[in-house]
Amino acid sequence: MRRLFLIPAILGLVSSAAQSITREDVMARAQNWVDRGIEYSQSLYTDGYRQDCSGFVSFCWATTGGGGSPISYTTQTIAGVCTQIGKDDLQPGDALLNPGAGHVLLFQSWTDDQHTHYWAYDMANPDLDLKHWIIPYAYWSGYDPGGYRPYRYNGITVVDPCAGLDLNNLYVQFGAGSNDCGTAANPLNSLQTAITKVNGGGTINIGNSGSAGGTLNPNGKTVTLKPTGGAITLSP
Repeated sequence: MRRLFLIPAILGLVSSAAQSITREDVMARAQNWVDRGIEYSQSLYTDGYRQDCSGFVSFCWATTGGGGSPISYTTQTIAGVCTQIGKDDLQPGDALLNPGAGHVLLFQSWTDDQHTHYWAYDMANPDLDLKHWIIPYAYWSGYDPGGYRPYRYNGITVVDPCAGLDLNNLYVQFGAGSNDCGTAANPLNSLQTAITKVNGGGTINIGNSGSAGGTLNPNGKTVTLKPTGGAITLSP
């Protein structure tokens, strides 16, 4: 039987300052705990973070308090470093929070265009520990799915996807090179065309010479590009 645990709010003053982190780093940290088999616990800590749902999300976001020490928020306090967003605005590294149920989990990607199910990292309870699995939106039936709201960590780094590029001479390529959008007068429209054509999986190249690259996530809606050597995320 699936059980969720309400974590009481920690007494005392909690810093609400958000430290900057990229979506790529958030997701890499999430997978790190999965790979290491970190188990659910309200009393044990790994990498300085509590091994429960809110401690896990705090770890993924690399939240810190005074002096840069790791801080594990609770389901009652974590909203202090987040901003509520719309369902269709969810991107990798965002969260779904239900303070009433005492649970929070990390969003990865949609499984379908209708946004009915999604991949998530979910540190639910001692029976399940940390799961990387598909969940019906917003959460499992019988566990107050209507009480969940999507949130975005205030420290998520937003980078201009076209930084360093000549926007008047942008080269966009998709697939293995056989389908070339060429030079576009409107580079963003050209990129949107490329994304549409490889919807469901493929490779996007973008740059002034076609040498920069990126990969399309399985949901077909989010592209990770590296036009200047630094990973960024763009959602069309």
